[in-house]
Order: sequence, then C-alpha cells, then structure tokens
Amino acid sequence: MSSSGQVWVVRGRPDARACRRGALHLAAPPSSTVAGGHAAAGGAGSTGLRRNPARTARDRDAAVPNILYVAYIVNRTEDGRTEAGKDGGPASGASGRRAAHVRDTRRALLDTARRLFTRDGFQGTRTEEVAEQAGLTRGALYHHFRDKEDLFRAVHEEVVAEVAPLLWRRSSDPSTSAWTLFRANSEIYLEAACSDESYRQIVLIDGPAVLGWQYLSERGNGPTDKIAEYLRDAVDEGVLRPQPIDPLAHLLSALGTESAMYVAHAEDPEEARRQINECYERLLAGLVVPDASATAADSAEREAVAH
Repeated sequence: MSSSGQVWVVRGRPDARACRRGALHLAAPPSSTVAGGHAAAGGAGSTGLRRNPARTARDRDAAVPNILYVAYIVNRTEDGRTEAGKDGGPASGASGRRAAHVRDTRRALLDTARRLFTRDGFQGTRTEEVAEQAGLTRGALYHHFRDKEDLFRAVHEEVVAEVAPLLWRRSSDPSTSAWTLFRANSEIYLEAACSDESYRQIVLIDGPAVLGWQYLSERGNGPTDKIAEYLRDAVDEGVLRPQPIDPLAHLLSALGTESAMYVAHAEDPEEARRQINECYERLLAGLVVPDASATAADSAEREAVAH
C-alpha cells in the first residue's frame, strides 16, 4: 500500500516468506498507473504493480488477506506441496483428510454393493440403490467405478481373495502331492460355496456370466485356474493319466459349482454333502492311474488327519 493510502494490486509472484512475517515488501511505485484511461510516467525501477485509486478503505482491508493467500499458494516446493505442507501444516492435514475420505467412500460402496449383489444378484442390483444405501450420490459412485460391472469386478476380487488364504500350499509341505492338494482344496472351495452366500452368488453364479471365463482365466486366481495347475502337476507326478488339462479343469470346476449349489439348497445339507462326496470319489477314481490310486487315496487321508 502506498503512502497516500492507495492499494498496490500484485501482479506476479509475491514473497510468501515476507507475507508470513506479516509484511509484504513492495519496491518503488510502478512506472505507470491505469486509472480512468490515463497513464502516468514513472522511473526506470518498474515493479510490475498496478495502482487502483478507486479502492475504498474497506476494499483495502479485504485485499491484504487475499494477497497473503495468493502468496501462500503460489510459493510451492519442487514436489508440488506448499512450504507449510512440508512440515505437516495445513496442506498436509487437508491431504490426509481427503485421502481418508476417499478410502471411506470406496469402502462404503464396496460393502453396500457386496450385500446387494449377494441378496439380489448382479442383474437385480441397481447402482442408484447402491449409492442410496451407502449414503452417497451416484456421482460419488461413478467417481470411483466406471459402471456397475466395474463395481462388481472390485467386489468379486475381494470375495475371491478371502478364500485364497485358506487353501493348502506346497510351501508348507513340499512332499504333498498335487493330487492331494487338489482334493483338499476342492473341499475348501466346496465349503466356501456351501456356507458363504457371497462366494456362491458373486463368484460361482454371477462371476462367469458378468466377467466371462476369459477374464477369470487371465486373473489366474479362480478355482478353474488352480484346478488346471493341480492337474498338470498330477500328470507330471504320474498320478493322473496324460489327458487334455484345460477342458478337464473346466469340467471339474463345473462339477464343484453344481455340487455346492446342490448342498446349499438341500433340506439336509449334511446328507447332501455325504452323497456328493461319494459320487465325487467315484468320478475322480476314473482319472487316476490304477497303481497310483491307492497311494493317492492314502496320502489324502493322511493329510486330512494331519490338518
């Protein structure tokens, strides 16, 4: 502000450090002033400032905080944060709150979508209902997910990931045969399908129809992909007869899915499970090399007792 009480409006980058000290250091008056279409000549020491005589005292008081704020936001470090943000100031605090809000919003959408997809299926679930029951707008939903299929895909991945830690792995016992792993993990998938409604509806029923077999195969974490892996290793180990693996894996995957659906909807689930296991054993016995059948069965029984 000039000695005559007029305000100098900043053009360019002010000194933010000076602003924080409570003073905006201005050089000599500008070489020219625009007021009513007339220009005033000045010296060679032009500072690039404009003088606006029309501002009132009230305007001056309002202008100073704005100048300070402009100085604050333009004085950025190389990584894009303000200097105050580097030391955990207002910028870093606001960024942390925004990140937490984004996480909370996404979590609310996923949890609500999972509940509705489980209850109503993919076709019966509307994005408007997901947003409404999550306490959010449709705009918030489409900010995080492109469409309903994208939302379903994210829910599907979470449901599949919950079963993965339950599977037996050779890393815990390298001597375990691939066929034994297949038999044990088939029971885990069957149990998940029978007892977990979300897994049954989202992964087994809607998953292949909505996402397609190609997507599920490329992900490499679905039941069919794991079955194919076990079968290839079992053939290499001499337990199974050499045969086309991919169609067999899909056949066994479909067998497992239908077995789970039968048990889940049976009036007596335990009896249905016993009957399914009996039929399953007879079918699998036809895949095993005759002299390896007893060895594989004994190995599977020992592993079941050990776990």
